[in-house]
Amino acid sequence: MSFKEDFLSALHQKGLLKVLRYALEALGFTFLLVIFRCLPLEAASHLGGVIGRTLGPRLGIHRRARKNLARALPEMTQARHEATLLGMWENLGRIIAEYPHLKKFANGKRFIIEGIEEVWRLRDDGKPGIFVGAHLGNWEMSPILTQAHGLPLGIAYRNPNNPFVAALLDFARRPLSPTRMAKGSEGGMALARYLKKGGHLGILVDQKMNEGLKLKFFGRDAMTAPAVAAMALRLDVPMVMIRTQRLKATRFRISFERMPTAGEKNDPAAEAKIMQAINDRLEAWIRDDPAQWLWLHNRWVEEKKA
Repeated sequence: MSFKEDFLSALHQKGLLKVLRYALEALGFTFLLVIFRCLPLEAASHLGGVIGRTLGPRLGIHRRARKNLARALPEMTQARHEATLLGMWENLGRIIAEYPHLKKFANGKRFIIEGIEEVWRLRDDGKPGIFVGAHLGNWEMSPILTQAHGLPLGIAYRNPNNPFVAALLDFARRPLSPTRMAKGSEGGMALARYLKKGGHLGILVDQKMNEGLKLKFFGRDAMTAPAVAAMALRLDVPMVMIRTQRLKATRFRISFERMPTAGEKNDPAAEAKIMQAINDRLEAWIRDDPAQWLWLHNRWVEEKKA
């Protein structure tokens, strides 16, 4: 949609005050992106990290991140919790600062790659495929890498509540893929159609869900969408998990691992087994370096008070 259509749609759905707030947020976000675009990549990423570490802990959502981290990793000291959250905010600030420079990563010189043969296998097997990741490191790097190796991904993402910021992010993501699909009921059908046409899908599966399967994540119940497992079983397509780690500044390690997808079509037990295995793998990666994960999502089912 055009900016005018976005504005009118938001005005109709949200009301004037919320639309004005959204517009101010988008204006500030645009200002930041322009500043980062004017700087060299390394300087922009560094500045984004400084801004993230400085402003992030002052935001109200920092309390949710602190609560999530304390419940997931209670064995860590409070000092380490705070250091982890500072690292998370720095990483998030760097990610935002790197959006205007995504094309500069296309040559692959900033990546250490593990398991690239999994990408080649899916590229050459003549079948569609699914790549599953999480909000780790800079999660936008993996579509750039697969595309450089001849395998473009159709990327699925959850739009921010602010439709103007969503439009800006979609514009910034253009170097990642020509096929970008928002999650949701209509988005789910688009993802299935994309796979049926032989495409390769990239999707992050670690965000909060209101519906789905109640599976374990860090020992607690977390609503987990079974869609990727259901599509893999129904269409008989392979699934590969992606881990992205920020090593230093603008350098990354990207690892690809084949995920077993054994089971019958339309089998809820098989879907649950696959999704639990994905949760377990993501948990292991997060435990390995918790500052790399985005602790801001309200990922877990809230325990009801007696």
